[in-house]
Amino acid sequence: MGLWENTAFVASGDYVRVADAIGKIVVDEGRLAVTPAPRTRAQYDDMQYKEDPARWGFAVFPGAPGWSVIKTASLEILLYGSEPKLKKLAQALECPAFQFNAYDSDSILLFECDAAGATEVSGYCSQEIERYRREGEQLTEETATARFKNPDVRAAVAEACRREAGTVTGLLIEPPNRASNLDPRVQKFDEGMRQMAATARIWLERADAEFAPFSTGAQRWRVSASAVVARWLDERPVHLGFDTDCAAFRSVFGGENAEFADNLISVGNLVEHHPLPVQPSRVLYFDRAT
Repeated sequence: MGLWENTAFVASGDYVRVADAIGKIVVDEGRLAVTPAPRTRAQYDDMQYKEDPARWGFAVFPGAPGWSVIKTASLEILLYGSEPKLKKLAQALECPAFQFNAYDSDSILLFECDAAGATEVSGYCSQEIERYRREGEQLTEETATARFKNPDVRAAVAEACRREAGTVTGLLIEPPNRASNLDPRVQKFDEGMRQMAATARIWLERADAEFAPFSTGAQRWRVSASAVVARWLDERPVHLGFDTDCAAFRSVFGGENAEFADNLISVGNLVEHHPLPVQPSRVLYFDRAT
């Protein structure tokens, strides 16, 4: 199984205000605030897998300077519905926000909102191509490329990327030359991989990446996490690896709490109603009104 990551980042450094705004939005939608006792997660737990479970959970804590992190159970309750709660939150707080979703290490979807209520969706979910698409919108090479598009979100992200946020690593794999009598489809695939690797190498060298031998035909590289996220401001971001992007987003927007901006908070602490390992923080639960 690949890496899954579903995290919202809000361009507000006041995590308490963010939590209070979430509470008001959810209560206005008819939910009831509750304080549940710890429990054991079921094998196919509704709070992990169902779009609209009977109970919603939110964990809110400080991220990098000027940012707050939101983890939810289920994983995308901020995005579901005709008027997503993330959009309402950005409007209520009068600041940009976005949610970064990585699916099984093979696809990424980015959902952006600004203070005026404008939204943008780019990238895709490999398991549900139409997820969050506007009616009639076709998935093309352009729309399948996850990148920041909303001007206000772009400005906030660009500012965040000016700060030092550590480094991330990845592998650069260059396919070996094979016999010329191979299936033409294999030759075409190899050529595409070589072109992708060459493009990635050029970008990494320009970003002052450090390279080290890893194995035959592969090198491990290390580069600034801020540079990795900043390339999402490009029209066609160079592909470096989905897991690398996840690590870079956690570092740039999670700050000192980057290690807690993964899905273990959602599927562990929130689903099982356990205290968070990160402090300060706020945890909120809301049940469907009966």
